[in-house]
Amino acid sequence: MKKLMLLGTALVLSVGQGAISAPTTPAGTLRSYPYNPNKNATEATDPRTPYYGEWKWTITFRNGTVASGRMSISKRVTPKQGYANASIGAAVWCPAGDACPFESDTALIGSTSNNGAAELIVEMDDPAPDRFIRFVGVDLDGVVGKDKAGRPTLQGSGNWNYDSAHDVFVDFTLTQTSTVPPVKARP
Repeated sequence: MKKLMLLGTALVLSVGQGAISAPTTPAGTLRSYPYNPNKNATEATDPRTPYYGEWKWTITFRNGTVASGRMSISKRVTPKQGYANASIGAAVWCPAGDACPFESDTALIGSTSNNGAAELIVEMDDPAPDRFIRFVGVDLDGVVGKDKAGRPTLQGSGNWNYDSAHDVFVDFTLTQTSTVPPVKARP
């Protein structure tokens, strides 16, 4: 888990939050979405943006507390940043159900290599100047599953960080609710 956090920090420092604009359609729109590859440390040749769209996340803490929010994934990450088949966007923690603004955290979904093995990860990074990783989780089987409604879903465990020095172990579920991200990070 620590290696994933170091990779995430490199991503935030190299990509950053970026400005947010109204949603647009990605290049390659003649191809269909969703495009949600399973774990793979080798970059795919498919030009589509992996995980493009809106995702709802739910995190369950060991004491039973549940937190939820949304991710708007809209920009592919280059493989040289330590990730394969990965994309970033905006994320937000929604303390009042779906009533939450974007432009809060930076979000990432994609694969990375941990000791030679590919892992499918989900990450949220705080946009504050000290830029700590708010959440990093690893999908249990590295496969994008389906919920009862047939929507793409990731499930696993990870660490939720209250600040740069205090973190707790959590379980997470991430479900794609739309193939159109509500906000898009500028290049």
